[in-house]
Amino acid sequence: MKTITSKLSDNLKNILKTSDEIWVAVALLNLQGFDFIFQTINENCKINLIVGIDLPTDPSALTNILSFKTKHTISAYVFTMQVFHPKVYIVRTGNHFKSFVGSANCTRGGLETNVEMTIEVDNQETSEQLLAWYFEIQKKAQILDADFIDSYKPIYENRLERGKKDKCEINNFKAQKIRSKIQLDTSIQDLLIGASKELTSLFERLNAAIVEINPKINSYSKNGEILYKTSINFVALRLAKRKNQIRVILRTKDEEIYDPKRITGKVPENYRWGYMNRITFLDTKSIGNHYTLQDIIDLIVQSYNATK
Repeated sequence: MKTITSKLSDNLKNILKTSDEIWVAVALLNLQGFDFIFQTINENCKINLIVGIDLPTDPSALTNILSFKTKHTISAYVFTMQVFHPKVYIVRTGNHFKSFVGSANCTRGGLETNVEMTIEVDNQETSEQLLAWYFEIQKKAQILDADFIDSYKPIYENRLERGKKDKCEINNFKAQKIRSKIQLDTSIQDLLIGASKELTSLFERLNAAIVEINPKINSYSKNGEILYKTSINFVALRLAKRKNQIRVILRTKDEEIYDPKRITGKVPENYRWGYMNRITFLDTKSIGNHYTLQDIIDLIVQSYNATK
C-alpha cells in the first residue's frame, strides 16, 4: 500500500513511538530534526543515520548524535563522496517494515511546515530494497566522529553567513513577484501611509509570506491592526511608524510554541484576544542579526497551524 502525504511528521511520529529500529538517509539535518527523531523514539530503538553536508547540516545536531550514543545504539555516517540528496526514512517494528521516501529533509521545515511530498510505503519487498540501497550507500560514507565535526564546523558557520544574504535576496525577489498578484484591502493600504520605505518593504515581505501559506487566508484591518484569518484570526500586525517596527501577535494552542531563539514573549493578560497570546516586535534594523525574517515566518506558520 502507498500513501502520499505533504506533512511527514504526523505519520512518521506515530510509527517512531513504537519502532525497534530506524534508518534515516537525508541531505540535511538540523537541531529541530534531531529533536523530532530523538524525542519521539523509545529508549530501546536502534538508530542508523547517513547525512549529507552539501546542504547546511548543523554541526550541533551531529554533536548531539555522538552524545546520545550513551543512551541509544547509534550507527552514524556522513556522505562526502558526491552530492548527497536523498530523503529516506525506513522504520522496523518487530518484523514489519514501513518506509517514507520523498522530498522531506530532517528539519522542522521538511517534516512540518514546508510544502513537501512523501510517499509512505507499506510493502515489505520495497522496504527491503530500500534497506539494500541504504547499506550500499553506507559503504561509501565515513563514520561520524568528533574530528569530522571539528573540521566541518567553521565551514558551516561561514556558509551560514552567506546563506543569510542569499535568503534575504530570494525573499525580496519573491515579495516583488507576489506583490503584483496581491491587492491589499484599501483600509490596509491606508495604514501604510507615512511608513518609511524600509518598514513598508518589511511589511510587504511579511504579508507576501503569510498569504503564501494558504490561498484561503484573508486579511483585513480593524482598530489599526492588520489581521489574517482562515476561519479564525491567527496573526495580527500593527505598524509602529515612529519606531520603524511591526508588532506581531500570534495565536497558539495551549500557549505552546517552538521558539528556540526566544523571539516572542507572553502578551499581557489584560491585552489578550483569547488564544492570541504571544507577541514580538520586528525592527527593520534587527532582521538578520538575532533572528531572520524566516524565523518570524516559521513562528507565524505555527500560529496558522494552531487554527486547525
